[in-house]
Amino acid sequence: RKRKWFLLHIALLVLLSASAGMADIASFAQPFNPIVLNAALIILSVIGYVSACGIPNAGNTIRKRR
Repeated sequence: RKRKWFLLHIALLVLLSASAGMADIASFAQPFNPIVLNAALIILSVIGYVSACGIPNAGNTIRKRR
């Protein structure tokens, strides 16, 4: 149910990168620039989105009464 949060996170990181570029274009010349850091976080979000597909849900378990 929480896969949509990964997509929101990716969209917000893209907007954050764009706003960092508009604020100070010289920040992209730094060693740890916004593109490198946000790209790493976007990749982690994509991995989380893909891997969240097969996670079991506790609400869907079938239990037998004794």
